Amino acid sequence: MPGPESVLSCSFCGSSQEQVEKLIAGTRAYICDGCVSRVHAVIAGPGHPASTPIATIQQVSDEAVAEQCRFCGKHRYQVAAMASAGDPRIICVECLGLCEEILSDEPPMPRR
Repeated sequence: MPGPESVLSCSFCGSSQEQVEKLIAGTRAYICDGCVSRVHAVIAGPGHPASTPIATIQQVSDEAVAEQCRFCGKHRYQVAAMASAGDPRIICVECLGLCEEILSDEPPMPRR
């Protein structure tokens, strides 16, 4: 667990919590508001990866049954879809939906 002075960053793009409007914590990864949109586009358009400064986000194939969401712990075979930018940057469609709900329910935080 990071200390109180630690600056957290998105596991998918590397942006710090100070550079994004929202940063959502999972059990073993973080995702920013921008990457929620990127992952949504990747899952909605199979075969269309999205690039970030530190990784390329792409859909996890149905055959990759051992891949595991870093937000809820479910395996690929337990969910309808999953996206990955390499381990530990993996999120399932169910957690992505929860992230979208969080973002839609809260007004954006003012930037520092």
